[in-house]
Amino acid sequence: MDELLYRVSEYLKSLIDAVVAWAKPIFYSLITAIATQIAPIKAVLFVVFASALLNICMGIKADKVINKKDFSICKFWDAIIQLGYLAIIIYIVNLTAWDDESIRSTCIHWFSYIIVWGYITNSLKNAKKIWPNQKHIALLYEIMTIDILYRIKENFGMSTKDTKKEQENSRTE
Repeated sequence: MDELLYRVSEYLKSLIDAVVAWAKPIFYSLITAIATQIAPIKAVLFVVFASALLNICMGIKADKVINKKDFSICKFWDAIIQLGYLAIIIYIVNLTAWDDESIRSTCIHWFSYIIVWGYITNSLKNAKKIWPNQKHIALLYEIMTIDILYRIKENFGMSTKDTKKEQENSRTE
């Protein structure tokens, strides 16, 4: 009987890992699809710019706190160049030969939201390094990366060594 319970428990652990891995892209796609229908392009571009600015500020602060380095003009220009690349890509998509405005709008929205997610996730990762004792920042980061599902699984005693290693690796990267 104990062997059966152990096997069922191991099966459930692997099943939950598979569901979490499968759910991440679906969750991100669902949020992006909803936001695409709600927000106008001007608001999306403002959010992209604001999240890029937040990412730059958090990166500068994290570099100063963690590495004890002063402001790096090279990193700043790299961030500005990345934002410029984003603007060029959005401009090119807007100039494409697609006759349907909704297709262009949807492409710009999806691309922009993916970039915003990356900027905000990186900002929260840097914020965790700057303020390691702030639990709400760690919680927001876990929600953005959907690592919170691993935390829930861990609270039910279903965490495996592999899951813990993956979770630690994702936190340190």
